[in-house]
Amino acid sequence: MRYSRIAAMILGAWLGCSLLLMYLGANGFERALTLLNGAPAQLTQTLQSIPLANQRALLRYVVVDQNRFYFEFWESTEFVIGFMLIVILFLGVESRLMSALTLGMVLVVAFQHLMITPELSYLSRGLEFVPWTADSPTRDQFWKLHTLYIVLDVLKIALGALVSILLITAQRKRRSRSQSDEELIEKRLARAR
Repeated sequence: MRYSRIAAMILGAWLGCSLLLMYLGANGFERALTLLNGAPAQLTQTLQSIPLANQRALLRYVVVDQNRFYFEFWESTEFVIGFMLIVILFLGVESRLMSALTLGMVLVVAFQHLMITPELSYLSRGLEFVPWTADSPTRDQFWKLHTLYIVLDVLKIALGALVSILLITAQRKRRSRSQSDEELIEKRLARAR
């Protein structure tokens, strides 16, 4: 019972942090434009020598670089969390199905980390300085990979939600079994009296 609670806590933290990172990644660009539109006087004076399109590109580049760091760090952290969870589920909770689903989550992260993230990092390095009105095969390739990354992230979260449901239902079954065992013992004791 104790292991299932630990597994649920780890899985909840993993899924929660994944959702938080998705939010931060999506919200960063909006925040950069808000900062540019409501910049303090000192920043406005500093940026006056830079054309408006380049100001936006510069801030978006900073957000892209920050997101790159966040996602690379989080993917590395997910490996540790994932393998820890697999061990707890396999040895502590003794569930091969939950362990296999968690392994699926780790494999999704491995594919993202080894195949997609390096390519996204490479493609995004100068992408913000290409005008949005210009045709850009690099930008098209970036957005295709970005969409694939998001789809894989949703798949990972869905697998995690399935493991969560299995953990909850398994814990409820254990409780009802232990309660019925206690009731049976009480009935036998009552008959013996």
